Amino acid sequence: MSIPAFPTNLNDAIAVFETTTKKELISSSFAGYKQVRAKTTRAIKEFDISLRALSNSELNLFDTFYIANMGVEFTLKDPKVDNTTHTVRFVDDNITYNQIDFGVNALNEVSFKVETI
Repeated sequence: MSIPAFPTNLNDAIAVFETTTKKELISSSFAGYKQVRAKTTRAIKEFDISLRALSNSELNLFDTFYIANMGVEFTLKDPKVDNTTHTVRFVDDNITYNQIDFGVNALNEVSFKVETI
């Protein structure tokens, strides 16, 4: 089974804030010493993504993709680095929708978070 890809026609409207973390486990002893070690062997990237100025049809495309891929991994092309893709998943169930223009040609904004797997 292949991994689904984020819809590429939405990449033009994307804005990304990227965070890289490497979590630690800290153990304390009675003598006051602390032992620190990495929780994972690799750093985890988290992307805060905003899709801006989406038409209603693009919003429906994203919504369909989100519902179909909640809880599963998918590939996302990095908009800052050409030809780089990340395997990611949605971090939580909170997607923020905001209508930024009204009328026949309504424009929408969607914000969400994904993290590398």
